[in-house]
Amino acid sequence: MVYKLDRLSRSQKDTVFLLEDVFIPNGCNFISLNENFDTASPYGKAMIGILSVFAQLERENIRERTRMGMQERVKSGLWMGGGRVPFGYSYDPTRNILVPNEHSDDVRRIYELYLQGYSTTQLAGMFDVSEDKQITDILSRETYLGKTRFRGEVYDAKHEPIISQELWDKVQREREKRTTKKAVPNRSEEH
Repeated sequence: MVYKLDRLSRSQKDTVFLLEDVFIPNGCNFISLNENFDTASPYGKAMIGILSVFAQLERENIRERTRMGMQERVKSGLWMGGGRVPFGYSYDPTRNILVPNEHSDDVRRIYELYLQGYSTTQLAGMFDVSEDKQITDILSRETYLGKTRFRGEVYDAKHEPIISQELWDKVQREREKRTTKKAVPNRSEEH
């Protein structure tokens, strides 16, 4: 029993699966309080199919409007909202931007130590992060330059950068150098 068919699912495929493969074979009746149809009749099944198409269309429209809204926020320099806030920042909901927090100095230090030769694993052990992947994310995220990446595009943001473009560029070159070294086999190991 649901209030409305789209509360069961907004996917046509899922709705048909639940009705045809779960409910009917197990002798379960499906009741929608807001719509009146009988799942035992061909007409009732057809109506569910038609209504589930519209429920799926609404879901896809909501998703598209949400994406467009997030993109407009990002284009205007605001934080996109949702998801995890990057290490070194807090979210200020009154201004809709990121603000450096008590870990912002740690971010700068991570960049500097990486340039001094520390590995991501060593850095993860030195700072309040969960694993070396988080260090890699910190070292590759444009957010720390005062920018926001959204759907493959980078936009200028209104939040304060934690690192300089110069430091960012140096770290990216170092990351590239280290990646290239790993990809080239050591000649002494081949024999």
